[in-house]
Amino acid sequence: MASEHMPSSVAEYEVPAANKDVWKKFGTNTAAGQALRKLYGGSSAVTINYPRVKTQPRQEPEKVVKACPQRAKVNVPQMGRPDRNMERHTYLPLPGRKPEAVIRAETQDYERELERVAPGKNRAAMAEELQNKFQLGGGR
Repeated sequence: MASEHMPSSVAEYEVPAANKDVWKKFGTNTAAGQALRKLYGGSSAVTINYPRVKTQPRQEPEKVVKACPQRAKVNVPQMGRPDRNMERHTYLPLPGRKPEAVIRAETQDYERELERVAPGKNRAAMAEELQNKFQLGGGR
């Protein structure tokens, strides 16, 4: 940028190699050394021009628009006026005790089911048999 305003002879000027290190003799802690460094030192940092990295642009997956769960359609029964053709006073049995006749009718075949049960074992006889076996058998 500064070279744009300078004449072409000044812009093309190269500092001789002997003059590049003159500022080091004075050091940067003196005014003369700082001025010489500005004139002849230039930038000591090396600029490296790396080649540009060639990468493919990212392909973002298409976003699937999902239905909002708060707006889901729910089947709800419609409440309205009762049907006029329906009988007004329908009988609904109240919870409570059943009549005895109904209970006897339901339990008539219980006796048949009890007959099908396998006969029980005589536990007292089994215990006595085991006692005799261990008392009189073999020993030590």
